[in-house]
Amino acid sequence: MSTAAKPRGRVILKKNKTINRIWHPDSTLVFKSATEKIVIGRYDGKEIISLDDESLELCTKWNFKYDTTLIESVEEVTASEEDEQSEENKEQNQEEDEDNEGEDEDNEGEDEDDKEEEEEEEDDKEDDKEEEEEEEGDKEGDKEGDKEGEDKKEENDEDDKLIKKVTSTFNLNESGKIFNDYVFNTNLFVDKIKGLLNDTKCNLNKSLDINKTLSKDLSNNKDVLKTLQKELEDTKQELTNTLNELEDTKTKLSNIKKLLGGI
Repeated sequence: MSTAAKPRGRVILKKNKTINRIWHPDSTLVFKSATEKIVIGRYDGKEIISLDDESLELCTKWNFKYDTTLIESVEEVTASEEDEQSEENKEQNQEEDEDNEGEDEDNEGEDEDDKEEEEEEEDDKEDDKEEEEEEEGDKEGDKEGDKEGEDKKEENDEDDKLIKKVTSTFNLNESGKIFNDYVFNTNLFVDKIKGLLNDTKCNLNKSLDINKTLSKDLSNNKDVLKTLQKELEDTKQELTNTLNELEDTKTKLSNIKKLLGGI
């Protein structure tokens, strides 16, 4: 039986629809089922061939487990035949033992070679075991990735449910209408305030113009009053002068009367 190391790379099992079994295309080995991944034979393209030497060699090469129950009967028959042959050959072996004593030393060297080969086989098995552990780690990583994807999907579903709940609770169209009405009324109110401010500003400007006009009129009237006051003062002075003149005239007339009365 060959002890070749398992080829590197990921082992992929597929469903063969022709034989309705799980099999390994690279080695043609057929497995019992998807849950019981033990080899029961190999598929040659026409039929499933039960476990034979070639199948066992492929199992060893790819590190697959095989159904031991299928080869127990063969091993029992082989064991019985070997017992019969051992009795017949016992006497011959005794005779050959003496001849083989001289060959023991040579066989010891061969045993050492066999031991080295066994050690190499053990190393190959350890490598195969490490590869299986890596494959299991990859599968666990894939499972964790699938779990994370499911968790993310659940979170998205929760978000969708929340959005639907909010949408069903509040009518977005009605809310938009209310918002538009509020904006319209606010703009209308602002426009009215602006109108009132403009009217107040216009009235204030008019009041300022009136005040300016009144101030100007008042200033003009003041000038007129000053002029009138001056005229009155001048008239008063003239009257005073006239009275003085009258008094002088009266005095003169009195003097003249006295003169006339004395004649």
